[in-house]
Amino acid sequence: MIIPISWTRKVEISNIGYLKSQIEKHGGRVIEYRWIFSMLVITINHSRYEWLPANASRSKAGVKHALLCFVTGWWSIAGVLVTPVMILNNLFGGIDVTKVLFPDSPDGGIDPQALRELAQAQKRQQFTFLGYLLLVLAIAVWFCVLPHV
Repeated sequence: MIIPISWTRKVEISNIGYLKSQIEKHGGRVIEYRWIFSMLVITINHSRYEWLPANASRSKAGVKHALLCFVTGWWSIAGVLVTPVMILNNLFGGIDVTKVLFPDSPDGGIDPQALRELAQAQKRQQFTFLGYLLLVLAIAVWFCVLPHV
């Protein structure tokens, strides 16, 4: 029997001061990129928040994060399942969290449009994971079940 052990922790954004100063001085966006490190039974997911100028390509900036995931993510069972999702998320430009982290409204509330965009990005990640899982299942059926029929 395998007993899954996991925990979550509240993440502090270590470079929040830098991000805020860059947004105030130059505008632009704050993008959340994800990376994963795994080894045998340990899998660590981490978010990296990066400031990008207004004219910068989110996808180009995400390539380095995708490469990091590609190198460090595959080395556990959970890593095999999650790494492709993180790679695709980073290649698609991460998640724009500018208005979530720094809301414009005077009451300090988060912009509903920003929350909708965040929810859409998270849904994209879920569908990517589901598609990848179905692909792995189809390959397993193709190689394991069909030859015996």
